[in-house]
Amino acid sequence: MLSSRLLMRACRSRPFTTATSRLMMPVNTVQVPTMGDSITEGTVVDIPSPPGTYVNPDDVVIVLETDKVSVDVRATEAGEVKDIMAEMDDVVEVGSDLYTIDTDAAAPEGGGAAPETPKAEEKVVAAPAAAAAPAAA
Repeated sequence: MLSSRLLMRACRSRPFTTATSRLMMPVNTVQVPTMGDSITEGTVVDIPSPPGTYVNPDDVVIVLETDKVSVDVRATEAGEVKDIMAEMDDVVEVGSDLYTIDTDAAAPEGGGAAPETPKAEEKVVAAPAAAAAPAAA
């Protein structure tokens, strides 16, 4: 028979701890944010950052619209948008998965988001220089 002292020692709980660091998951899933107290769903009206686009923190990934508000869903961290779980005009519920972002993806050259398309050059038309003024002889 076990003595009561040995039995108590065997049954005593010991905390289990390890010296592990926080593991970072390279692909994160972003959910539909809350848009107000009584709003439970929104419609996807724009996808300015389609899959394959590198985004920086605070870049707009998806635009949702309700009958009360329009919400820009922004990237919380830099990475490549891997998948968007909704299409244009889909109705998505608050808390459902919206898109995935790969935070281990390499930034494009230049260190920022994808390069902007160059703006079309504005043509400056010179005003006619006194076309109606008669010439002095």
